[in-house]
Amino acid sequence: MARKRLRSADLTELVELVEVGWESDGLGGQVERRRHVIYVMASVEGLAGREYWEAFAVAQESPVKVRARACDGLAEACPRRYRLVIRGADYDITSVEGPWGRSGEVVIRAKARA
Repeated sequence: MARKRLRSADLTELVELVEVGWESDGLGGQVERRRHVIYVMASVEGLAGREYWEAFAVAQESPVKVRARACDGLAEACPRRYRLVIRGADYDITSVEGPWGRSGEVVIRAKARA
C-alpha cells in the first residue's frame, strides 16, 4: 500500500519535543528535569484498524501516530530520553520511523503517560 503524502494543510497540531532527565533535589530524592528541544507542526492521529487492536491487546492503551517533516532533533528522538507534549499532555515515545522520501517525513508512535 502506498504511503499517503504529507501535505502542509495536514500539519495542524503544535507538538513539543522535550528531553527528560533526573537530578538530585539535595535531600536524596530524584526530581524530573525537562529541557525543551523543538516545536514542530504535525499531524496527530489515533491508530486505526489492526495497529490499534494490537496495541490495545498488549497494554490496553490508545496510542497516537504523529507525522511531521524531519528536522534537527526530531528524527533522532530516543524513546528513553524524550517525550512529546501534545495539547498539554505528555506522551512517551514508543517508536520513531523515517525520515522517508523527499519531504523527509518522520512517523513517531507514542502513548499517553499514565
